[in-house]
Amino acid sequence: MRNRKFFFTIFLTYLGFISVIAQQPAEADRVDLSTPQEFPPPAGRELILEEMFPIGLSNGDLLMVYRLWPLGGQTNDVLYSARSTDGGLSWEAPQTVHTIANGQHNWIQGLQTQSGRLIIAYYPPFGAGTELQLLHSDDAGVNWSPLVAVATGDGPRDAHLSETGDGRLWLVYHNFDLGDPGDFYYRTSLDDGVSWGNETLLLGGPAFP
Repeated sequence: MRNRKFFFTIFLTYLGFISVIAQQPAEADRVDLSTPQEFPPPAGRELILEEMFPIGLSNGDLLMVYRLWPLGGQTNDVLYSARSTDGGLSWEAPQTVHTIANGQHNWIQGLQTQSGRLIIAYYPPFGAGTELQLLHSDDAGVNWSPLVAVATGDGPRDAHLSETGDGRLWLVYHNFDLGDPGDFYYRTSLDDGVSWGNETLLLGGPAFP
C-alpha cells in the first residue's frame, strides 16, 4: 500500500470558529477535500489564525497549538495544545504548554522532526528584548522543555520552521534590526534544535524589493 499524504487547511468562519480541512493531493486535476471539522474556542474566547498551528504527528494524532488572549484583568498569556486522535473529528481537553506573565505568544509555528521531537517557535511582543523562542517535547507533546532563545533583540520575528531530508532544521525569519525590513535570514541546526548556526542572510540586500 502506498503512503498517503495529507495537507491541512485552516480558515476562520464568520462565527469565529476554526475549521480544519484535510486535503489529499490530487492524482489528476481533481482535489478531494474532507468535510470541514470545527475546532471551537472556549466559550467567550476568540482564536486568531496567526496564533495557532496544527502539527500532524507520526502516530497519526493531530496537535493543535494555540494561544488565547487574556480576559478582563488577567495578564498571563497562555499557550495551549489540544489533541485529536480521529483526524480532527473530536478534540481532547486542552493542556497548558507555556505561560507568559505580561507577554504574548506571537506567530506560532511548529513541526515534528524525523526523530519524533516536537518543536514550537514564537516571538514575544516588540520591545521584550528576546525574540524567537523555542520549546520542544520528546514525548508527543505531553511535557515541554524550558524556553530557548534562538535569536535575540527586538528585530527577529515571523519565524518559519522546516526540516530537509538530511535532518537539517531550518529557521527562516525577518530581522528588523538588520538591513531592510523585507530581508529574510536563517539559521540551521543539525542536532534537533539543540544548537543553531550563525544568522545568515537568505534573501534581501539593496536589489531585493
